[in-house]
Order: sequence, then structure tokens, then C-alpha cells
Amino acid sequence: WKLTIFLEEADVPYKVVPMDLGAGDQFAESFLKISPNGRMPAVYDPNMQMSVFESGAIMIHVADNYPGARWLLPVDPRPRAKVLEWLFWVKMAT
Repeated sequence: WKLTIFLEEADVPYKVVPMDLGAGDQFAESFLKISPNGRMPAVYDPNMQMSVFESGAIMIHVADNYPGARWLLPVDPRPRAKVLEWLFWVKMAT
């Protein structure tokens, strides 16, 4: 849910696409093009015409490329490093 909260706070439009893991949707060729490891979350960014997988990478991508999200990840190196420390800590702790 971290990513959903992040996208809501950033006011970035998104669409959740349900997947049936029991049916193996995560192994479909179309999904593996977006997420080569077959795991979620993964997004396709139509504005950049690229896919990004893993929540931390998606959050950084959104913060760097969407004006509404820029306040969530500073550009200045010192505060940016602090935000990234906590982002990576949360990723490792969950």
C-alpha cells in the first residue's frame, strides 16, 4: 500500500489492474515485459513510455518526473539522501 499512498499524496493518476496470482497472471508475457521478475508492484508510465518495477524505484521515478510529487523527494543532495535512507530502510524492513 506504500505505493498507492505515495501516488495519492503526489496527485498522480493511476489505474490498478487486478491480477489473478492463482491463475499465473504474473507470468504472462505482457506482464513480464513490465516486471521481468514477475512481481508486483510494477507500472507502465505512458508519459515516459517506460515501465518501472519495485515500489522504491517507482516512487523515485514518480518524484523525479511528476511535478505534483517533487515535494516528496528533495532535489538538494543532503535532504534527498536522508529521504532515500528511510525509503531504503522501509524497503528492507518490509
